[in-house]
Amino acid sequence: MISFKPLEENDLALICCWLDKPHVKEWWNDGLTHDEIKEKYGNRIGDTIVVPFIVYLDDHPIGFIQYYHADKVGDGWWPDEIAGTMGIDQFIGEEAYINRGYGTQMIQEFIKMLLQNPDIKKIITDVDHNNSRAIHCYKKVGFQLVKELMTPDGLALLMEIKINEPEGSCM
Repeated sequence: MISFKPLEENDLALICCWLDKPHVKEWWNDGLTHDEIKEKYGNRIGDTIVVPFIVYLDDHPIGFIQYYHADKVGDGWWPDEIAGTMGIDQFIGEEAYINRGYGTQMIQEFIKMLLQNPDIKKIITDVDHNNSRAIHCYKKVGFQLVKELMTPDGLALLMEIKINEPEGSCM
């Protein structure tokens, strides 16, 4: 069973370990030292704008996932997004769990958790246009390709899931 535990200080070494692994580093490489990684992710502990989690399969940590309020992150990210847009980022850190459907399951369960908030109107993600495994996974859970765009990290594909408004909604 997939579950999510809010990131804690004692998880930061695990994040560093995962970010060093070639299958993660290929797509998630900020060029940061371990101290910089610990500072970056440590600053997000308890944050309400960018909210990180460790992903568990049963009792075993297998990856990282976070959501963020796209309209509030700043730094050149998502300047045109409105309130109610959540972005997600994730990776499976443990090699034994890639290409086995856990990424799809992880994203599906995380979206279910996010949708408990009725204010969410849309969920977005940006993915490297060469990361066919991630694109396939996002499509399987219902993301649609919106456009190619330039992000602070470079060229990416914007993908989204729009949340249907209830019938009779005035929104």
